[in-house]
Amino acid sequence: MDALGTGIFQKFIDYLFTSGDISVPTEFHDRCIKIKEMLDNDISGSINTVMDYAINSASEANYRIQCSEETLEKLLNIWLEDINIQIAGIPTGLQSLSKEYFKERWEGSSFCILRITDWEDISIDNTTIKVPKTMWFVNGGSIYVARANEENFVLGSDKLYLDKEEKLKIPKNEDEQIIIQKPYNRWFDKYSTPYLIRKGVYKNWLAMKTLQDKSDEVISKILPYLFLIQKGSAELFKEGTTYEDEDLIEIANYFKGEIEKYKNQKGKAPFMANTFDTKYEHLIPDLSKVLKEELYRQGYRSILAGLGFIDMLEISPSRQETRMNPKAFVSEINSGVDGFKSMLLEVISLIELKNKSTHKKLFSDKGKLIIVNSPLRINVENLLDALRSGFDRGVMSITTYQGILGIDSETEKELREKEAKDGLEDTFYPHIINNQEERGKDIIIPSKPKTKKQENLEPEGKKPGTPESDKFKNASLAKCKKCGHEFDYDSTPEAGMGYVKCPKCKEAVTQEDLIIAPYDKDNPPTFLKKYPKGAQEVFIEVFNENYKKGEDYAFPIAWTVLKRWMKKHGYKKVDNKWVKSEEIK
Repeated sequence: MDALGTGIFQKFIDYLFTSGDISVPTEFHDRCIKIKEMLDNDISGSINTVMDYAINSASEANYRIQCSEETLEKLLNIWLEDINIQIAGIPTGLQSLSKEYFKERWEGSSFCILRITDWEDISIDNTTIKVPKTMWFVNGGSIYVARANEENFVLGSDKLYLDKEEKLKIPKNEDEQIIIQKPYNRWFDKYSTPYLIRKGVYKNWLAMKTLQDKSDEVISKILPYLFLIQKGSAELFKEGTTYEDEDLIEIANYFKGEIEKYKNQKGKAPFMANTFDTKYEHLIPDLSKVLKEELYRQGYRSILAGLGFIDMLEISPSRQETRMNPKAFVSEINSGVDGFKSMLLEVISLIELKNKSTHKKLFSDKGKLIIVNSPLRINVENLLDALRSGFDRGVMSITTYQGILGIDSETEKELREKEAKDGLEDTFYPHIINNQEERGKDIIIPSKPKTKKQENLEPEGKKPGTPESDKFKNASLAKCKKCGHEFDYDSTPEAGMGYVKCPKCKEAVTQEDLIIAPYDKDNPPTFLKKYPKGAQEVFIEVFNENYKKGEDYAFPIAWTVLKRWMKKHGYKKVDNKWVKSEEIK
């Protein structure tokens, strides 16, 4: 059926081209006019829907400037929020400006021209720079390009006008700058090719529109409804019973009269008596030939393919089916975001030229400036979850994950180092999920304990023959509450299941019935004695509490808590001894 629909549509397209019903303009301004007409009356119902989704998705990206100069970074990000703030009726901020760019890029002429004017001062921390407060995109379809020499064209020599008579030149004066971008053309092309023309969307839309117009014409010219009264039959005709034209006309007029009476008599049921040789029938013409779904299906597919939804054919042993692959669509949206970022970087270059003479240090050649944006929400939530899981499981590097998020690794490294130096890691440490008031605020259990090797755990506490080793042996001693029998908890067959049976009375004994914990606060292990008493108590308390989950689990947590306690109370290691910071001379 799909192959049949494709063939029918292609034959129809060929006919329309040969008859001259389909004609794609070649002149730039005519193309822009036709695109506007198409979007004003989108009979496909899909072009505007997809374009609106693309524009809204791309414009949801939040842009932020990152640079090595902290003051400059603050100034430029404030400027992004205040663009066009003084113009009434125009949305303020970079996000609204980006939306205009995407509309011109995808729904307009694809001739993106940004006008920049009204340079004003902005200040912060006693630092003032000049920035443009007014920026907007021109209607590219109204631009006329004057080129002196087509054969020996020089980049940047074109002159732009807003009228055909070449009277309204842009930029209009020296205080105004413009930035030009033709994303789908070569540098030397005089005009741009509109996106919807270049992708074949307009041609396929025009074919569908012509097809629909032809169908409407056919429907309007055929008889849409017919009521048939049939008198007589073939058998009666053979027997000699016939009706003359006058008889049939009389019957028809009588029936029409009865219908008119019925229309004027509300609440009454019509009835009519007739002989056995009279038959009434409604005739409706067959319109399926001009309304076949196959005639339009390929047109829709061609339009969606032009917009980036590629029709992928999948063949399985049981059936053949197709699905839409949106990779080209998503790639185009990301390309649009990059295109807008490149224009924004050019604006920042203009700001640098305007301020470099007065702020040489602020706009130093050694400084680094980039523009980052938040990830686009284009139905990629599952993909982002998978990438995040990959990072959490260690199969992805920090640099790779930062690149996916659009974050510059070097900048983030500097920021993280600065945060650690300023103590922000402790300030913004995650909240304690379990409230353990008896231990106070000194105990913070991390969500992911480190391994013994990472924590540099000292082995003295478990060397054979030491008192600490005996403590570990006694850690599994349990006492039955019912009969008082003491036995080795870990030596029972059920150990590790959460409970065991008392060897004497068979009563259930849980881990909570262990007689002693591995360590005693009054007799700390040797490897803890070099730490302050508070740190020893914290370690022992956390270790004893988590030992039920296993020694490999308890040690990393206890050691992490000890280190945080030491850091919080200002202890540092000097000559193999732990002393408070204020005691260091």
